[in-house]
Amino acid sequence: MHSLDSVTYKQKIIGGKAYGGMAWNGDGAVVASKKPAEYVVASEGGEFWVDSYVIPVGAENPDAAHRWIDFVYQPRVNAQETSFTYYGSPLKRSTLRGVLARSILGNPDVFPPPNLVAKLEANNVSARGTRLRERIWTEFKSA
Repeated sequence: MHSLDSVTYKQKIIGGKAYGGMAWNGDGAVVASKKPAEYVVASEGGEFWVDSYVIPVGAENPDAAHRWIDFVYQPRVNAQETSFTYYGSPLKRSTLRGVLARSILGNPDVFPPPNLVAKLEANNVSARGTRLRERIWTEFKSA
């Protein structure tokens, strides 16, 4: 069975209903933690991404938003989030020692080594790049 799925692909791979997929590092690490699998970045590199908390200008309660951010960036709380999602933490690894499992703290899928990070680049959104991605995506879906 073939499918294009950005929602349940992890469960499909873990359950043996799919044999691979394109995933962000945290999703790949979750799969590998539950089933023999390998998360691989192309030798040419790939795209990096950053999730961020933001407080919009004019937010109704910016003080609460700041308190939330302060809360989730406490080492113990952030370690719980990283343990659940397998996405790397923005905190320095030294602050996570002792509160995050060593198996996760030392997992290169969760915390990629500098030589891999150096091969990653930000998505350069441009009209030409968008057209190219759309053409490649259309060709892929029709294959």
